[in-house]
Amino acid sequence: MKWPILILSAALLAGGAPARPGLTRASPRLAPEQAAPAELAGYAADLRRTFREAFGPDVILRAVVRPSFETEYAVGLRRQGTGYEIFALRPERQVWSYQMIKLYRSGRAGVMTFDGADSDDPDKLFGDPGSKPRDATAEATAELEKGLPADPGDLPLARCALAVDNPTATALEGAWRHMLGAVRPGEELLAGLDGSSYTFSMEVAGRTLAGETWTPRRDTRPGRIARLAEAMREYCETREAGRLPEIVRLARRLGSTGSAAPR
Repeated sequence: MKWPILILSAALLAGGAPARPGLTRASPRLAPEQAAPAELAGYAADLRRTFREAFGPDVILRAVVRPSFETEYAVGLRRQGTGYEIFALRPERQVWSYQMIKLYRSGRAGVMTFDGADSDDPDKLFGDPGSKPRDATAEATAELEKGLPADPGDLPLARCALAVDNPTATALEGAWRHMLGAVRPGEELLAGLDGSSYTFSMEVAGRTLAGETWTPRRDTRPGRIARLAEAMREYCETREAGRLPEIVRLARRLGSTGSAAPR
């Protein structure tokens, strides 16, 4: 079933806008991780439940990526025995589905459709000639709920993991440490409605370092660490050894690497 027109409340649309000018797509730093607007606060909790594996005690660093209109994923580096491995997690359904259901039920979002409408056909976006719009929010809600576990922590996940050597692990930790160490409190992320959001984090000396970016320009440092997260997922999912040199190159460019493996 296709829903051509999604209506969001004005408050929801304004909720993600920073209160003052912030970091842009061309900024050289990640922004501090920001609290979601009240209307979307449950989404962060749902992501944490779905990707709880990525926050386990064996995980050294991670990224949670939220592409618009696609399933979210988590990728990271963790200890495995005496070595290290890159891992990736991707749910079968969008975690965002849970938030959309809440928005529909609260009246903060709705769906309008027309008889004969087809969102894949521009000529039929508004349905048959002369057709009038009707509220299809209840139908859209039922469609989202179909086959969706009640708890986002129960969403089936596609998992992969590949062992990496100590120099690769050290390069990745150096990239995360350098980028997260450059985050400046008080700065805000200038984001949009679409695009992709990336949240990077790691635990250092008992505290969590975190930073985020939204659809960064590829020639910036946030753009390179975003590409690094994507490359790690692609390497893990395809198991193509030829992709590993790009990961190491990107990581070493982002941060200095020493001879010691991550602690």
